[in-house]
Amino acid sequence: EMAKAPGDVAIVEGFRTRADLIELRKVFPNTTVIEVEVGTERRYARLLARGRAGEDNAAYLRGRDRAEVRRGVRDVMREASVRIRPRGNDLEALDRSLTRVLRVAKIQSPPR
Repeated sequence: EMAKAPGDVAIVEGFRTRADLIELRKVFPNTTVIEVEVGTERRYARLLARGRAGEDNAAYLRGRDRAEVRRGVRDVMREASVRIRPRGNDLEALDRSLTRVLRVAKIQSPPR
């Protein structure tokens, strides 16, 4: 689907294994990997805000994190060309993080 889409940039969220990344790079060898690091407290607050059944406690989050580490998410993170640690939940914080991503990935930012 990405190959058919117009434009030069696509965002794929949720890679959990290095095998996912290897397959993507077979088709798109110039892939830029971006690690978005969000602290446990913020991730837990977001988990609670979603209100999904069974996802209402810290033990669930810890278990999910351990499972992702077993699947290899850290290996994918090590492949990152840029790491961002967004601060705040406002648009200004998002803009700062995205500006850094665009600069490091050498992608022309759209005019404002």
